[in-house]
Amino acid sequence: MRVAQRMRQNAMNEAELRANAQTILSTIHQSRPKTTTSAYGPKQEEFDQFCQRKQYSDGATVTEEKLLLFLVDEVAGRPLRVRSRKAAAGTPQDETRLAWRSVRTYVTAITDLYRTQKALGMNTHPSPREDNVREYLKSLQRRDAQRDKENYADKGRDTLLDGYSESEFERVCHELWVHSATSTECHFRTLVDLLFGHYLLTRGGDRRVAEISDLFTFEFAGEGSTRCMPLIFTTRAGKQNQHGRLETAGAYRNRNPLICILGGLSFYLLCRWDLGSEPFPDFSRRSAWYDIRLIKGNGTDRTAAFSYNSQRDWVVKAFAYAGVTSQKKTHVGRSSGARTAELKGISEDQIRRAGRWNQEQMVGCYLNSLPRKFMRTMAGHPPQIGCFEIRRAGVTPPEVLLSMIWPELDRWRGRFGPGTEQENDLAAMGSTNLLFYLREVVLQDSVILMKKYPGSPVWNHPVFRHPAYASFAQQLSDFILEEERPSQLAVLVQAMPVLADYLQSVDARNEARTSQLRTELTEQLRATEERLAGIQYRIRDKRNVGRRVKVSWIYSYGAELEHSNDKYFLCADCHTKKRYTSQLFAAESTTAAIQHLLEFHKIKRPSNSTTGDDDIDATNAAEVFQLIMPFNEDEYKQKLIDWAIKLRLSYREVTDESTTDLLTYGKPPLARLLPTHHSTLSRWMKDSMAARLPFIIELVQSALSRINLSIDGWRAHNRREYIAVCGHFVDGQGHPRTLLLGFPRRYGGHTGDDLAALVKPVILQYGIGEKLGSFVMDNADDNDKCLEVLQRSFSSIDPEADRIRCIGHIINLVVKALLYGEGVSAWEKNLIEASEEQRVALWTLKGVIGKLHNLVVYINRNDARREQLRARMRVTKTSDGTLFVGVLLSDGGIRWNATFYMIERALKCRPAIDLYQAQWKPPDRNDKHKNDFLTEADWHELELFYRLLQPFERLTKRLQCRADGEGNEGGQGSVWQVLYAMDFLLTKLENVKDEIHAMDADNEDELPPYYSAGVLAAWSKINTYYELTDRSPIYRMAIALHPAYQFEYFRAKWWKREDWIRTAQKELTAYYDRFAAVTVAADHVDPGLQTNKSNQIRGPI
Repeated sequence: MRVAQRMRQNAMNEAELRANAQTILSTIHQSRPKTTTSAYGPKQEEFDQFCQRKQYSDGATVTEEKLLLFLVDEVAGRPLRVRSRKAAAGTPQDETRLAWRSVRTYVTAITDLYRTQKALGMNTHPSPREDNVREYLKSLQRRDAQRDKENYADKGRDTLLDGYSESEFERVCHELWVHSATSTECHFRTLVDLLFGHYLLTRGGDRRVAEISDLFTFEFAGEGSTRCMPLIFTTRAGKQNQHGRLETAGAYRNRNPLICILGGLSFYLLCRWDLGSEPFPDFSRRSAWYDIRLIKGNGTDRTAAFSYNSQRDWVVKAFAYAGVTSQKKTHVGRSSGARTAELKGISEDQIRRAGRWNQEQMVGCYLNSLPRKFMRTMAGHPPQIGCFEIRRAGVTPPEVLLSMIWPELDRWRGRFGPGTEQENDLAAMGSTNLLFYLREVVLQDSVILMKKYPGSPVWNHPVFRHPAYASFAQQLSDFILEEERPSQLAVLVQAMPVLADYLQSVDARNEARTSQLRTELTEQLRATEERLAGIQYRIRDKRNVGRRVKVSWIYSYGAELEHSNDKYFLCADCHTKKRYTSQLFAAESTTAAIQHLLEFHKIKRPSNSTTGDDDIDATNAAEVFQLIMPFNEDEYKQKLIDWAIKLRLSYREVTDESTTDLLTYGKPPLARLLPTHHSTLSRWMKDSMAARLPFIIELVQSALSRINLSIDGWRAHNRREYIAVCGHFVDGQGHPRTLLLGFPRRYGGHTGDDLAALVKPVILQYGIGEKLGSFVMDNADDNDKCLEVLQRSFSSIDPEADRIRCIGHIINLVVKALLYGEGVSAWEKNLIEASEEQRVALWTLKGVIGKLHNLVVYINRNDARREQLRARMRVTKTSDGTLFVGVLLSDGGIRWNATFYMIERALKCRPAIDLYQAQWKPPDRNDKHKNDFLTEADWHELELFYRLLQPFERLTKRLQCRADGEGNEGGQGSVWQVLYAMDFLLTKLENVKDEIHAMDADNEDELPPYYSAGVLAAWSKINTYYELTDRSPIYRMAIALHPAYQFEYFRAKWWKREDWIRTAQKELTAYYDRFAAVTVAADHVDPGLQTNKSNQIRGPI
């Protein structure tokens, strides 16, 4: 009986323990961070499905053996998802396998599942994370390391090269201010985001969840002559802090207002609360302001977090502004900030404390953990205490200005702290104190930043237009310009005389020793007959090229040589007479050479040389003294510049150490002439352009013809936009010329006024306002507006008659209408913003072209599928009966040619594609791809497109030639071909259009609907632009003046429209008279001659 009772009691106890364990586990899982749950859940579910497929008798019970088999079969060999950026198309299959770190996360997740089973009494096995699993992870780590080595993985990753330098960070902040003219709040938000990452070493995720209530300030006494009110940031959450531990970070006010974290924060909050629609925080209740985000999202909800994608996109945009490259994006501030601190000499302990990498119990509970040396140095101050000084903080703004910034803030003055009505609200006290201080920061920093960035909308705030601000700004500017001598320099000033005496004595000893060694070396060189291997002419340093330098008179009688960085004087007379023991002298000083010339050759110093040196223009030095400098440094420098420009080399490629090694191989002294920094090469190019500009202006102004301009936009790899202005004319020698006249950067919008504002200075710079001819531009309406605006300044411009539309752009628009139908621009815009799945759906709307695109993209995206297609190519022949093994060509970009070549390659490989489609098996039972398979009707429609596009392709290539090239004057690419080409293409499209209508009328087999709609859209497009050519008589004049066509071309083409022919005759005669009158007046030609010449030309027309 007792035994039965004991058994029942034990069963009840075990049930109670299991129930309690389940309750505790449920509580643990519910309080677990969402990131952990979302990371562990799918991996544990994969393990459970793996066990079900294996049909283990104990189900998903975790053991070491199961875990190892799961890792080998299901995880380690798995390729990355196709949508991952790491598994881009074209990547070798081995490179797309999961890295060992990803495999390790699976081990962690399954181990967590084991702990859960263990706690519930469901698993009695030992921990699966034993030696075998650990060794397997190590083997994967070795595999990844070997793979990186074999694939030449970027060794610069995670080094000093990955991220930004201190100067690059300043450039990023500068560009954000420059671009703040648009999306002002977004640019300042990104500025604050980067500043918090750089100075507080925070992670991107920590900044996204940070709130205004996490910030406060506290005065640090004894820091220096300026009151020190650092920004303090506290957090109890984060990637490495998921248990609510208090972490603190801080930053001092920076000496440079551009990169000051307090300044950036103050301007950002000014945009939000005063210039924006966001209300000022209500500090009366914690629930009313605790949830306000420090960096809020794009919507109106100020408690909504900033999304990761938006944060990353804006960081990428900021780096693109400044031309900065970094593997990390939102996390870059934490790594680059730490490296910047290390390069500044900050200790590892300070950096660890700044980045919260050392959160011990005492630091977290009793100390503020703020690394003050780190904070001082990063803000541009000396690391020692007592040296903190902000010059722009020397003048306090008047109260009338302070009260205009966040006016609601004044109602909270004195409401918090000891003895107040809300004395227990420490967070409100700290945050309001910070805002009161940020008021001063805004006004003080604005005095400097307004001068640098006058176009920023932040200056629209009323406080900057108040009369008191101008007085305050002038007072602060005067104070900043005063001589700055911190009190800490007093000791150094007292030590200067002693230091100067010591250095003077050192210099005297060094000079005596140098003189002794020089004498000894000179005697040794006189006595020796040994040959100095590799001695050569001395090459001047790049800083002296093109400048006036001191050249001693002795080099009128000899040459300057060098060997192993030592300078020598070679006597010309002794060298010619082969006096080898008396011809070479050390040239660090000219004393030995002067003595030799006097003793051996009776040559004295010239009477007009009082100092022993003559000023000689370095540019002409080689001509004056043939033995001094046979190597022409100026010519070499110019050839280097031309080489870099012609081959489109980047500044860094030219100045790279490997380039220098190649150019100086066998001639080491050249290293002194070659630039070692990209800014040097940039300056050389600008100087070269400035030197050549007068010659270019003279060439343009002496042109025999009018100056025709072609204008188009261009975007660099760093997303900076420029406008290219090219001039086309006949020079004074009668040769056709094409020159790049201007390349201004586009900062503003894309309106006609903006474009005219960029082109007008170029015209004025060359003084060609009265000699302007036609303007070649694309078909945007803004270009019409541009010419109208330019006409106000240059009356010779006729916005309609002088407007030449780019034929290449017209053909591109026509073919896009043929391929994609109406509304191409809106469709392309949706395509750019769409996801991968949405892109497939959008392409499906574009008929057989869309089907072919989706098919090609699907096959090319995966190396395995590409290899499957190549295997079919090996067993089939192409449509023309030849064997071809290759890849399908994909369309893309702004030009239509890629689509033509995609169709051409697909038709060529049709047998292989048909075989691939017939043998294709859907993966994971997903057969959506079959919707893009090409049928017999599809192939027929592709052939129709291909045949119709062939003349377009040939014509595009022909029109790309340069009509001003040598031997091609007036040939392919000339303006006479525009109307000819449009007539040709219009006729082609009209024939197909007539064929479509004829089939409809006869009820015969219709052409494919998508193809027919494309033809009609293309015909409508080219007909529109054909009618636009009527606005400018240039097109018809070019054909009428062509010797092979003349006006007979129009009589033959327009024989059905006599009214067109008569109109063309009148317009061409009037257009000719417009320029003939100007030319005759300028040349003072006799009126009789003018009439005869006019009749002579007019006759054939």
